[in-house]
Amino acid sequence: GPDEMAPHLETWTSNIHPDDSAQVLRILHDHLEGRRNRYVAEYRLRNRNGHYLWVRDSGRVSHRDAAGQPTRVVGMVHDITEQKMLQFKLEDLAANDTLTGLPNRRRGQEFLDSQIALCTRLGLTLGLCFIDLDFFKAVNDEHGHLKGDEVLHAVAQALAAATRRSDLLFRWGGEEFALVCPGASLEEMQHVADKLRQALRAMPWQTSLHVQPLTASMGIALFPLHAREGRALLDQADSALFRAKAAQRDRVEVADDGPPAL
Repeated sequence: GPDEMAPHLETWTSNIHPDDSAQVLRILHDHLEGRRNRYVAEYRLRNRNGHYLWVRDSGRVSHRDAAGQPTRVVGMVHDITEQKMLQFKLEDLAANDTLTGLPNRRRGQEFLDSQIALCTRLGLTLGLCFIDLDFFKAVNDEHGHLKGDEVLHAVAQALAAATRRSDLLFRWGGEEFALVCPGASLEEMQHVADKLRQALRAMPWQTSLHVQPLTASMGIALFPLHAREGRALLDQADSALFRAKAAQRDRVEVADDGPPAL
C-alpha cells in the first residue's frame, strides 16, 4: 500500500523485477522527455513479502518547473496478477500439445520459420527430422486408446530428454513428432537420429508400460542443402520419412541427394 513506500523514486525502481526494469524505465524516460503522452507499462513488482505481482502501471507528469523539467509524476498501479496467470495459461494451451506436453504443430512451424530466417542471416545450416512410431495402431487396437495416450506421453518425454536444449521437439500429429536443430550439420542430424532411436530402445516398454517395444522411422532434411524455406524443408523430410516407412521401417532416411540411409 501507499503507506508502505517512502515517497521517492528508489522505493519503486528497486522493487521492479530485474528482467523488466530496463524496459519499464525506458518507457518512463520517454514520457519524461516528452516522447510519449503518458506512461503505461505492465511488469512484475515485488510486494512487502518479497513476492512478485504482475501490475499495470499508468501515469503522467503532473508538474514541471520553470525550465520545463518534470518534478512530479502521478499515476495508478493495478494488480493484474490473476489476469496475467489466465493469459499465460491460455497461451500455453495455444502453443502446447495437451497430451504430450510438447510444443504443438503451430508453435513448431513458427519456430522452424524463425530459425530458418536466423540461419539465413548467419550463414548456418539447420536440420529437420520427422519421427513416426512404427505400428503404433497396434497399441490402440490391443490395449485401448488410454494406454495409447500413456505410451505417446512416455515416448515424448524420452525423445525430449535425448535432445539438445537449443533444439525444439514438437508433436506433429497422431504418433508423429518433428525435431528442429538449428546449426546442425547432416552428420550431426544422423547422430541425433541414432540417439533418438537409442532412447526408444531404452524405454521400459514391458516392465512399466506393459506393451511390446516400439520402433520409429525417421526422415531427415537439411537447410539449405535440401530446401531453402520451411514448407519445402518439411516436404523433403516427409518424403524421406515415407521412404523409411516403405523400407521395412525402424530406419533413418535422408532427403534426396543425401548420403546413404542408416
